[in-house]
Amino acid sequence: MTVTKSVSTIAPPGIYGGISVLSGDGITVNAPSSPGAIVVLRGLSITGQGSDRGITLMAAARLRVENCVVSAMHVAGISHTAANAELIVLDTIVRDNLGSGVYLAAAVGSLVLDHVRSEHNGGNGVPLKPSPGSLGAYATITDSVFAHNEGDGIGADSVSGATITPVVECSVISNNRQNGFRAGASSSSGVATLSRNAINDNTGNGIWIQAFVRAVVSENVVHRNGGAGIRAGVDSLIYISANVTNRNFGSSVVCDGPSSVLSVVYLKDNLFAEGLTLSCPYTTNTKQ
Repeated sequence: MTVTKSVSTIAPPGIYGGISVLSGDGITVNAPSSPGAIVVLRGLSITGQGSDRGITLMAAARLRVENCVVSAMHVAGISHTAANAELIVLDTIVRDNLGSGVYLAAAVGSLVLDHVRSEHNGGNGVPLKPSPGSLGAYATITDSVFAHNEGDGIGADSVSGATITPVVECSVISNNRQNGFRAGASSSSGVATLSRNAINDNTGNGIWIQAFVRAVVSENVVHRNGGAGIRAGVDSLIYISANVTNRNFGSSVVCDGPSSVLSVVYLKDNLFAEGLTLSCPYTTNTKQ
């Protein structure tokens, strides 16, 4: 269905509200002629059968997705491409999609995830990739799970002048086929905050902060990842405080070079347990 104005579509407790999507998108929210439109989707099960996306936000002031299940889509479970719009997803499962779980590609888009499970998707659990040249994307993620995805658990990419500002707190990021959390910018700056998360058993790095990103990484447990526990890319700056890293197959903290374009890492009150501790060949990279 297509939503063009403020409306709430609600399946109350005990009532099954399901959509089987044979082609295209299951629910499209496109309300450019209704300024300030607020749309609520609650209690729905949206299942793909050869379709593209479960829920697509194209134009509205705010879309709230509450207590829904979105599965088996070919492109993405939930997609946000609406400029200057908010997508709020609460108590929702996004699983078994061939593409990514919850995808933010809007100019100046805002994403809030609370008690969301994004798992067993063919791409990233959550990819953040704002439109080129836009002011960026903002994501606030709390008390959620990103597990068993084929890409990154959470991946943020800033391209062509756009910026990224992800905040991830009190979440589990585990068993993803690439990195747990990754954020990178091609030319403009990004700001990332990771606090009190459990990041374990990912095939790549637990946390990878790439170029042009400034990050605060505090009070996380980073355990048994296939790459580094925490990796600092060239020309990044990371404050690493009060984390526990244990049994990662790479070093607890890795700083990339070359020496002409340094990453800068500030370390305070961390516990680096079993395995190698630091791999920063350029000694000016790390500061206690």
